[in-house]
Amino acid sequence: MPEISKYIKQSLMILTVFLFSVFNPLSGQNKVGTTIFQFLKVMPDAQSTGMGDAVTSTINNANAVFHNPAGLSEVKKRDLSLSFYEYFFDVKTTALSLAYNIGTGGTLGLHVIFTDIGSIDVTTTEQLVFMENGTYNPGLTGETINPNQMVAGLSLAKSLTDKFSFGVTSKYVREDLVMASADGFVFDFGLVYKTGYRSIQTSAVIRNFGPEISFSDDEITTNNSDFESYPPPQTLAIGVSSFLIAPDNSLLLQSGNQRLRVAFDIIGPRDYDQQYNTGLEWGYQDLLFFRTGYKFNYDTQDISFGFGFRTNNFRGDYSYASYGKYLFNIHRFSVGMEF
Repeated sequence: MPEISKYIKQSLMILTVFLFSVFNPLSGQNKVGTTIFQFLKVMPDAQSTGMGDAVTSTINNANAVFHNPAGLSEVKKRDLSLSFYEYFFDVKTTALSLAYNIGTGGTLGLHVIFTDIGSIDVTTTEQLVFMENGTYNPGLTGETINPNQMVAGLSLAKSLTDKFSFGVTSKYVREDLVMASADGFVFDFGLVYKTGYRSIQTSAVIRNFGPEISFSDDEITTNNSDFESYPPPQTLAIGVSSFLIAPDNSLLLQSGNQRLRVAFDIIGPRDYDQQYNTGLEWGYQDLLFFRTGYKFNYDTQDISFGFGFRTNNFRGDYSYASYGKYLFNIHRFSVGMEF
């Protein structure tokens, strides 16, 4: 009876948190505003995006640095992951993450994200002329610029008990638009709680917490120009997940060689209304995995699919994400290994 009472109390606590998240008075308000470093909202790894990014309570390898640093506490030794995707307008992003278990001190995480926006031709109104051969020059000067974005982060995660773990990440973020640039530090704070009832896990994470940041250039002192400062895209995410089918501790059915996990995240962005991420992952003998997810209340994102494999400590993942009728679909690729 005491064990059942404990589970009831934990379930009521989880339910209270979720009801407050769904029905809190702020969720009905339209949030209109501008945040800097919008690229921090885009997740790079294929495993998570295949599940619609509903992974704050499930992610437990080096990719946890992107979603919830508390998940790093599940890394047993060392874990390495490399991800790549091509975004809109030939924008290419590469991400590298590494987790290293240091024993009783916890787990360290490192990650780097680099986004190559590509070459952009420089134009001026002075070059809007007809050439001697009769062709029209649309302002091209012959010069090109190469804007870019980058993130470098350091994480620390630790399990306080066999059920509760926390993690924190410090990220240096820089966006170089050639004529102006901005940089600063932001932080992620995450928790994962294993309820002890079947396979239910819950999570909470604040991403991109930090001060307001503004762009600057070298001409401010000469032309009296100035830039407004804006806050980073801070996001609160609360998640829950469980196995519906698993060898043990499943909610519905037991199977010796199959697992079916369901996950749900409530997302509270600083600059948008409340959003919801849902995801499913079916696995066969911990070897093959198929995933799908759906995002609610996003301007363009909705359904996603993915698959992956695990063998001899190596893994590979692919995801497809739909961005609506007028934008390209995004394909992500990730490889990783435990060593």
